[in-house]
Amino acid sequence: MGRKRKLCSDYVKEYSDFEESTSSEGVIVCKLCHVTVSIANGKGAVRIAEYLQSQRHVRMKTRRPDTGNSPQQSSLEECITRDRSKREDANDIPHKFCRALCHTVIPLHQADGLLGSLFRSKCPAARTMPGSDQLYRKYLHEVSDKDLATISSLVKDQPIFVTIDELPELRGHPALAVLATFYDDELPGRRTVMIDLQIIQQCNAVSIAMLMPTALQKVRKTLGDIAVLCSDSASYMLKLHKDLQLSNPKFRALQFKDPCHILNNALEEGIRMSPFNVLHDFVVHFPALLKSSRELRGKFGLVCLAMGMTLKSRKTVFPSRWFSFYEALEDI
Repeated sequence: MGRKRKLCSDYVKEYSDFEESTSSEGVIVCKLCHVTVSIANGKGAVRIAEYLQSQRHVRMKTRRPDTGNSPQQSSLEECITRDRSKREDANDIPHKFCRALCHTVIPLHQADGLLGSLFRSKCPAARTMPGSDQLYRKYLHEVSDKDLATISSLVKDQPIFVTIDELPELRGHPALAVLATFYDDELPGRRTVMIDLQIIQQCNAVSIAMLMPTALQKVRKTLGDIAVLCSDSASYMLKLHKDLQLSNPKFRALQFKDPCHILNNALEEGIRMSPFNVLHDFVVHFPALLKSSRELRGKFGLVCLAMGMTLKSRKTVFPSRWFSFYEALEDI
């Protein structure tokens, strides 16, 4: 008598990883991989042994079983939402990087250097970030528009204080900076931002009066919304204030001369006077007086404290070019 031929049930009993197929005869199915193995022609044992040694079956066999605390498989909606969020982050990265460079006064060409390379290598969403040329031509304007829209929402339904300052030179031409000061509820406190910077051919009352409405339109304001107009003590600034009053009846802003400019002009004029030269010669010829001035000032401060007085001195260095005239008035 010949050896009895093995059936599918016999292989299932011998190999616990398999089960009988319900769709076809002479085939067993792996419980882990759902792969079918034929036992026809008496080669079932060979085929099963080859499959048990395959990498797919070994990987599925050694995989950790799922625990009850493991998260369930993500749904299609969750996958779409996650993919949309990644795309939005990748699209917003150039705007954030451009804004960070501008706010920290770093040139945009650094996006092509080591700073941009480090940012692309460490931030997965920034791997497709464009270079400096595209940042300058496209994203810089979009960032400016978004910031102006944010400023417009902050200054909505409230008056603003406008500061006008002439820059001596920008790319070889005179320029005019327009700054707005307003109250921010989120700080809370005053905030000063630049709303416009224009290169002009000649800085006078006429050119500034033509640029003022355009600058205010960027934050959805008009001349009637200006509560205080602050400028330096130049004569054309005085003429500007009068021209704006005549051209726009709603313009009733108070005019403040920037005390920082006034103090600088006063110091320059004082240095040219003869009493200052006499004092300068006196200090040069008596260096001992200069060395002991700090000690004398300390003793004078102790005397003031003993009498209940506080010694207060004017600041000699201002933290920024556009120093708040309110803070300057408090220090004077």
